Amino acid sequence: MATTQRMHSDNQRSHHLAPTFTSLPTEITTLIVQALPRDDHNASAINLALTSRRNQDIAEKVIWRKLFVRTGQQCEKVWNCLRARPLRFQAVHEVELRAQFSHELGLEKFVRILDRAPNVQHLTIESSACRYTRWLVDGNWPRIGRDINSLLKRSAPVLIQSVAAASTDPPLQKLKRLKIHSNGDSHAGLASMLARPRALETLYLGESRAHYQIGDMGGDLLATDKAQTSAALEQQGHSLQRLVYRPLDPQLLGDHDDNVFTLAGLALNGFNRVFENLWQLRDFFIDSELRSQSPLERAALTAAPQLRKLTVTHYADAEPGSENGFEDLRRKWRIYQLAHRCTISNTLERLEVRVVSRYRMAYFRNQAMDLIIEIAVEILSRNDIEFRLFFQRTDEVQTPPFLYDEVEPRNYLIFDSEAGGWQPWVGLDVDEAELVVESGEEEEEEEEEEDDEDED
Repeated sequence: MATTQRMHSDNQRSHHLAPTFTSLPTEITTLIVQALPRDDHNASAINLALTSRRNQDIAEKVIWRKLFVRTGQQCEKVWNCLRARPLRFQAVHEVELRAQFSHELGLEKFVRILDRAPNVQHLTIESSACRYTRWLVDGNWPRIGRDINSLLKRSAPVLIQSVAAASTDPPLQKLKRLKIHSNGDSHAGLASMLARPRALETLYLGESRAHYQIGDMGGDLLATDKAQTSAALEQQGHSLQRLVYRPLDPQLLGDHDDNVFTLAGLALNGFNRVFENLWQLRDFFIDSELRSQSPLERAALTAAPQLRKLTVTHYADAEPGSENGFEDLRRKWRIYQLAHRCTISNTLERLEVRVVSRYRMAYFRNQAMDLIIEIAVEILSRNDIEFRLFFQRTDEVQTPPFLYDEVEPRNYLIFDSEAGGWQPWVGLDVDEAELVVESGEEEEEEEEEEDDEDED
């Protein structure tokens, strides 16, 4: 009898010390599922969802957290899967639409997904026209663009609420990151897009560079109604921390300040006032050709109250020794001039330059470039401004699979004034070089994920 009781006690003790997966608290199980590898289309989480209803509820928060759509067929598949179990709509936090040309049939379901997903915080919209000049012959995408704008411009009383949503908030009010890369279809709804989120933190406005030469200069997102655009940006002044602008033509913000269709024209007509009201703006990225100072650059440096980082881009896709390649940076001392202009800011702490090219970074560095960088760093250091130089290969962009993270172009750190200057592997090919991610972005994403989990 005593032996039986002892064995029973040992079994209870071992059961207490080694709980099974199903006996774990939901909070711990959720953390385990979130740590599962996300390769192979979230196969691990999908397999777990098949084991029990409880595990399905937990796993689907990971499976449906990020949606990536390229074709109408994919969009219809996503819509049908979400609609089959309405609680899945609440799990959607990030949505990316990067439409593929001539595959738009079915994308009309995209606006329905947004309409019924109340917790979307990251939204990316890129039209299929961004890489093609024949966009006018495909009539489906403009209609999809109008549908999206219509959703964004609806007033709260007439919004279609999600069947399973516990909150009565209209869609996209929880949006933190908005990335618009379009052919002009979205400019009509820009003010409404910026008026909807309660506290937008990152805004990316990108223009198609595939068809600007055919004379469609009116496609600039910030060109049609300057007053309305300014008012829209000011609405996010209490929360907007990062602003990225990619103009229609990489050279329009440089030596062509008189072009009325560019953001430079907007700057000349009072854009200083916009930056003055962006109280939380810390990071401004001008994805444009590094040339002479633009009104936009000057407005950010002089008017933004809390600007800490400025990032600019130089495109060197021509031959390394040609006028518009790496030689242009050296002969015209572009980086030195930029460093000198940055000294007018009283708040700037870091200047970053991204050199974009399809050629090896070994072509970039020589004695002339070393001298230019040395003088630029000396000027910046006198004003307590750090300098970092990145190199981006244009042939490394990959297309991710359905329901998987997007792979952005990689930026290789080749110079850091706070880490000894030139990195020791600069002469290597990109494939052999060590990948260094910009500091702060990973921490920012981790903080955002923690905030998302707290909200959930």
